[in-house]
Amino acid sequence: GIQLKELKIMQTKHKFLLSFYVIIFCSLVIIATFPDELRPTERTIELNSVVSANKILLFNQISDVEKYPMVLPDTFISVDILDKTNNSIKTLETAKEMGIEQTLQIQHDLIPTDSHEITILNGDAKGTKIIIWFYEIDENTTRISAKLDLHLEGLLIPFGLLPESNFQHAFDTILDRFVEYVNINYDLQ
Repeated sequence: GIQLKELKIMQTKHKFLLSFYVIIFCSLVIIATFPDELRPTERTIELNSVVSANKILLFNQISDVEKYPMVLPDTFISVDILDKTNNSIKTLETAKEMGIEQTLQIQHDLIPTDSHEITILNGDAKGTKIIIWFYEIDENTTRISAKLDLHLEGLLIPFGLLPESNFQHAFDTILDRFVEYVNINYDLQ
């Protein structure tokens, strides 16, 4: 019954993690042998999604960076506000993705209800920018576009090798969580 199902889920997760770590290790070995000029540390990716959520409510939720650990508990460990001035927020964010945990200083620049620009200020992703635009289709439907300008070094280089479909899937998954959070908190389901 339930225990067998849970065991199969755990086995699947373990197989996935083992495969992931093997891929990361092999990627690091391959990358470490490349000359510096061949290492893929910069890449631009454009993503688009349409979600069932009010543009203003969704923008406000995504811009409420302090709540990231509640909305995305599997990814964000903590978010500390270092400075908040007008529509600019500087944070210290600790996140983990695929077993890699990093604490980064991040600058969030907001144009209310229209865009959210995220700039990573330190670490192996220093200089990476993510710009998210919000477009109202109708009162309860929003198109989200994002441009990722990746600048990756060190342990994060393998993330730059992932296919664009992986980034789109991650983007859609994150948006789904924010939409769920908006719908629960504003009872719009």
